[in-house]
Amino acid sequence: MFEGQSVSLSCEEDDSSAGWTLRRNTSRKTRTQCADGWGNLAGSSCIIYYMVPSDSGVYWCESREGATSNSITITVTGGPVILQSPVLPVMEGEDLTLTCRTERSSNLPAGFYKDGSFIRTEPAGHMTIHHVSRSDEGLYKCLISSVGESPPSWVSVTGEEVTFDFRSSFIQIFTLIRLVCHLVVFSPYCISTFIMVSLYRGRITGNGKPVSMVMTSPTQAEEGLDDEYDDVITANLPAGFYKDGSFIRTEPAGHMTIHNVSRSDEGFYRCNISSDGESPPSWVSVTGEEVTFDFRSSFIQIFT
Repeated sequence: MFEGQSVSLSCEEDDSSAGWTLRRNTSRKTRTQCADGWGNLAGSSCIIYYMVPSDSGVYWCESREGATSNSITITVTGGPVILQSPVLPVMEGEDLTLTCRTERSSNLPAGFYKDGSFIRTEPAGHMTIHHVSRSDEGLYKCLISSVGESPPSWVSVTGEEVTFDFRSSFIQIFTLIRLVCHLVVFSPYCISTFIMVSLYRGRITGNGKPVSMVMTSPTQAEEGLDDEYDDVITANLPAGFYKDGSFIRTEPAGHMTIHNVSRSDEGFYRCNISSDGESPPSWVSVTGEEVTFDFRSSFIQIFT
């Protein structure tokens, strides 16, 4: 956006805006809400009548319960050229149109760039990318030779959302271990019968092999899981995310989702909360082959 323009933002869900608050992160302050030093409330909308470069930042809606909407990035420039791009992620397969414009015109010849590399020149200042894919995601800018260059704008491309619920996974593992422990503890008759039959068969054939059974202490297993469970409790604080030492982006609520992961997303990840510190790095693996665990077969093999 150009300096001096106005913008109206609102939070809506099912034709209702009740209970939602508009917040933003800028280079000056984080998690401030509308009318707290910026913007004016007008019903369910927040209006900024005169945008300045310091209004550049990430904007999002937040409910009373702490739920957050998709965030949008607004860039305000005092320069003569801007690049108009979608504020929300573009779905894979759709067309993406970028417009290079000045305050007075949007039909001047312009050169377009992605991640610093020249793409092509468009005589009318509009560039359309057909059937976008994840490879089209990146930082775009444009240049009008007789006027100037725009600030870079990030374009996101999304497909089917891929998320991993660590809490749910730990609970499922914990439930599986408890089930195994219950089977071992509350089925002594079956186990004793099986051992007696095995010993009897060994005596008949004379080739019996020793039978031994190892059981992990339920207390140790539960305590270990409880410790890991505590580790994944997080707070909704703004956090910067890094992969292999390179900065990815900042998320206002401390959650980052990588859509349609591929093997190139595998690596060491870490995060930084400016007010608290930096996390240790965590390795994220990506596999292309589904691994299925046959509990019934494994359980039978344990007792044989």
